[in-house]
Amino acid sequence: PPNYEKMVIPERAFESTHAIFGVLFGKDMIEEYDVYKRTDNSDEDVVIAIVKFGTRVDGHKGVVHGGILSLMLDDVLGFGFGALGVEKAFTANLTIDYRAPVPARTRVKISVQLDHREGRKLFWKAQIKSMDGSV
Repeated sequence: PPNYEKMVIPERAFESTHAIFGVLFGKDMIEEYDVYKRTDNSDEDVVIAIVKFGTRVDGHKGVVHGGILSLMLDDVLGFGFGALGVEKAFTANLTIDYRAPVPARTRVKISVQLDHREGRKLFWKAQIKSMDGSV
């Protein structure tokens, strides 16, 4: 995407115990996962991720499980911290409003915006949308 550069996946992600890259990444699961950080100082998304889901991460048949979606949101938020130069961070609270199902075999865009800071705490907003932005 314009004004974004691809982020490097941290080495720890390639350990066999990593939830995404060690366990869930592969054919029919999380098939693609690329994260990009903003290269200018605009107020737009800090990071975006492009993710393709397969058919083995369903809750209901043909629908990606909500727990998988929350895992992906949490992980992309971690890249948001990295994009801002925060070396180590943990999620204290993750509140999600599910508005529509994400079909299996779908490529989505996860966008993360920094909402505000309170001392060392960062508060984020994030969305998962279809690639055309319709859902």
